[in-house]
Amino acid sequence: MTDMVSPRQITATSVQDVATRVLAFGRHVAMMCPRRSFMVLARPARGQRKPRGFDAALRAEELNCEAWLHVTLAHPVAHADGPGVVSWGGRFTPFCLDGHDPVWPDAGPDALACAAQRSLGFYGWLRAVAFRLAQLVGEARNPMDVRAEGALRAAYGQQRHPFDVAAEAAAADQVARHAAA
Repeated sequence: MTDMVSPRQITATSVQDVATRVLAFGRHVAMMCPRRSFMVLARPARGQRKPRGFDAALRAEELNCEAWLHVTLAHPVAHADGPGVVSWGGRFTPFCLDGHDPVWPDAGPDALACAAQRSLGFYGWLRAVAFRLAQLVGEARNPMDVRAEGALRAAYGQQRHPFDVAAEAAAADQVARHAAA
């Protein structure tokens, strides 16, 4: 275990206050060490009492300590038409397909980044859906032009493989195009 940035001592009186301050510190570390996997250690100072519910919140991962920890699945979620999912990502961690680099937002403006509302995992998953959708329909398409954003969020939340969602979107796109013709 290495220290990427200097530790900070905080004063917090409630579990929510600890979670908020851990989130702020995690954002600081992420700015200092971009695209790195890390976790924040939150513990009471020697001789101090923990806020009520601290241990339960820590076990339930409600203190945001693991929010930047990149989790890779030991057994990727396989897919017959391409690579499996090795990381679903999260709010602060990227989505990744087996054999590929994690998907990070580009520097410029991006419609998918706006739709992802700062969730790196959902953003990368949307990019994978868009990539596969373009392969299936033969042109670049924004998945949200074919599927409702709520439906896409639900599919990501259910950890559905992006290639399956893209296939459904391509089929819906084809039906819409035939109906318009």
